[in-house]
Amino acid sequence: MIAIIKKELKSYLHSPIGYVYISAFLFMLSFIFYTTVYDKKTLNFEYLYFNGATILTFIIPILTMRMFAEERKQGTDQLLFTSPVSMKSIVFGKFLAATLMIIITEIISLMYFVILSYFG
Repeated sequence: MIAIIKKELKSYLHSPIGYVYISAFLFMLSFIFYTTVYDKKTLNFEYLYFNGATILTFIIPILTMRMFAEERKQGTDQLLFTSPVSMKSIVFGKFLAATLMIIITEIISLMYFVILSYFG
């Protein structure tokens, strides 16, 4: 399962899809940060991360829909399914890789908290 997680993380970080996901999320979150801090003049993170969760519901399919389709396209699905790893481990490994990408993105989004802590 660790090999599957490493393979998926490498595929996210060596292809544009991972960076498109991160940049799309951070662009939308930056827009929300701008509107809540500068336009509404509030320093409440409740709105920022509530809207961030809403953004994630629309952006996560960019990250996850290609997992098994890419395996089929490259022809590595048969190799993966005939390996001595159970189907549950394959799915769980791919799930954990996508979750790690989301966690990385959320850690990057903590820069808004640092900005407001420093200037606010």
